[in-house]
Amino acid sequence: MWKRVPSIIAGATKSPLGIWAILICALGGTGFFFFRDPETPITFGIYLLLFIGLAIFAVAASRVKSIPAKQKLVGQDDPNGSPEAQRLFHNAEQYRLSGRIDQARTAYAEARTLYKQVQDRLGEANTLVGLGDLEGRLWRDDEARMAYAEARALYKQVLKEQPVEAETLLSLANLERRLRGNHMARTVYKKARALYKREQNRLGEANALVGLGEVEGSLGRVRPARRAFTKARALYNQEQNRSGEAEALYSLGIMESRLGGFAFMNWLLGGKRDARKAFAEARALYKQEQNRKGEADTFHTQGVLESKAGRKEQARAAFADAQTLYKQIPDRLAEANLLCHVGDLESRSGRNAQAWTAYTEAHVIFKRERHRLGEAAVLASLGGLEKSLGRDEQAKQYFHQAADLYGAIGLKKQKEQILGRAATSSSWSALKRWLQFPRQ
Repeated sequence: MWKRVPSIIAGATKSPLGIWAILICALGGTGFFFFRDPETPITFGIYLLLFIGLAIFAVAASRVKSIPAKQKLVGQDDPNGSPEAQRLFHNAEQYRLSGRIDQARTAYAEARTLYKQVQDRLGEANTLVGLGDLEGRLWRDDEARMAYAEARALYKQVLKEQPVEAETLLSLANLERRLRGNHMARTVYKKARALYKREQNRLGEANALVGLGEVEGSLGRVRPARRAFTKARALYNQEQNRSGEAEALYSLGIMESRLGGFAFMNWLLGGKRDARKAFAEARALYKQEQNRKGEADTFHTQGVLESKAGRKEQARAAFADAQTLYKQIPDRLAEANLLCHVGDLESRSGRNAQAWTAYTEAHVIFKRERHRLGEAAVLASLGGLEKSLGRDEQAKQYFHQAADLYGAIGLKKQKEQILGRAATSSSWSALKRWLQFPRQ
């Protein structure tokens, strides 16, 4: 009998009535101990205080409600979930980032099926977000919106069924941004930040502030965006999280580089100057953390900024530093994307031999990595370069190769556009080129 007492107590604590039963037994035993000697009135006061304290505890404990085990939140590991679904999801993410489109789409579909089987709505929602990112990268806007809309519905179901969690709100805010609902995203980011602040979770609050800053920048609200990035940076600094601080500075640099769109607006608000400063500080932090990928991406982005600003030598220097780091990592796909930007810069500068070399090297990498979308894009760039030089036959070969790849991926619109470029005359192509880019 006595051996079963621990299991009986454990079972009783799972319900309010069980808790009351345990406390009645405890109070009965305590009363017997205190009132064995009826001539000690002080013990009655002590007993009364104990009774009140235990009664308050019982009321508080009986009001605690547990969350059902199957309703897991974003960011939590579920030991009873589907490890196979998680494995497929991570594989799909890797396929997407490496440009293996068919494998990514298949893995996302299989992961979603398994998440549905175990009723893991958040896992299913995250999978749909990844699928939407894949479709958006392929310019399949309708398919991307459908995936995002389904994911949003699942996130909202979770929020209705259980107490609002900051992590879930942050995921929903990120999703609203993908759907270009910047005003809604701003509202949700603010709610997530408030919850993180209430929980005294400074890293979570900083993450929400970075998202809020990016949204404010997209809406043209420059000063609120700067305030958000500055607060995020301060919170990361308090937590000694240099990587997070670098990410905040990197996002700030991108916002500043896109500021306005007019030279006067950039001059008035200091956009270009502040972007270069933010990128430099981000690079320094990435270097301290030995994060060569972050450092390389910052050089790459700054190179694009300098190129658009017409600062060719500074752009070439930034691109060269980025390429050195990408080779060291190594990150071949990032290097190929960088070479495409180098080709664009040299093509606009009239350095056609250098542009052709950069595009050709990028094509070799994309082909080796089986990244058909990148391969198609760089073939189209090579076709445009050849056409600008009046070499129509070579241009048509590149354009048709690019069109075939776009068709194989399922991008009919892009295929038609490339075939249309192949049909235009070189003189018209040269005229469009002269009109599109500033003469050097």
